[in-house]
Amino acid sequence: MGYEDGSGDVLFVTCRGEFLVWYADRDASQPAATVRTTYVERYPTDEEVAFQLRGLQSAPWRSAISEEEIRSRPKPWYGPRVMDDRRRFLAVSHWNGLDHVTPRHSYIDVFRLVDGGPEYALTLQVTDKVVGMDVLGDTLAVLVVRDVGGVVPERRVDWYDISTVDHAVNDARKESVTEP
Repeated sequence: MGYEDGSGDVLFVTCRGEFLVWYADRDASQPAATVRTTYVERYPTDEEVAFQLRGLQSAPWRSAISEEEIRSRPKPWYGPRVMDDRRRFLAVSHWNGLDHVTPRHSYIDVFRLVDGGPEYALTLQVTDKVVGMDVLGDTLAVLVVRDVGGVVPERRVDWYDISTVDHAVNDARKESVTEP
């Protein structure tokens, strides 16, 4: 699935989130740029393996997937993602798709589409597990699940002002070109 910014650009996430492939024109036969993300190969924890095995054992069919195979598959890097009308691509990184795991924080990688392709801007840390998000202007709405100690986790929408993202990128760029 590709993410469009409204101007004809299309961005694809490939290889479990390791690369972003950008087409400057949706009809182009070749990508304009391929960019490495913040991807770090991660493998399931013992708890995640046990959870998947319990799910397979309770399934009405018999799976041929072994415990070793589950352990050896890298976890997807990106979860929910969105492209906004200001050419910013946001993706939840360090993704853990298991429903029963509710981390205290989630991380959202922000990329900007510039003429040379996607450019990493920064990583936002937000509270609780992100399960969905959207951007309108400079407001990031994040649907999170929070473990409140009960049987059913709480869901809520948190709002973040991301107007400083472009300024932070420009400030970092200025700092990186100053003389020592």
